[in-house]
Amino acid sequence: FTATMKESPNSWRSYYNISCYYANTGNEQQAAAYLEKAFQQGLKNRSLVTKEPYFSLMKEREAFKTVLEKYMPG
Repeated sequence: FTATMKESPNSWRSYYNISCYYANTGNEQQAAAYLEKAFQQGLKNRSLVTKEPYFSLMKEREAFKTVLEKYMPG
């Protein structure tokens, strides 16, 4: 992830991929924090996030829902 962030520090995809990693390891807080950073960097595709297999365990977690509602309500 360090290399990715050096190459594209302002890319939402870099933050999104790190969020997926943390979600896959069960780290809800870090997954939500990096997902929020991805939104702040321009992520706009709610479908991508809601259909992401790595987020399957996070979908009902409060931190995940809070971030999603903040940036993509509805």
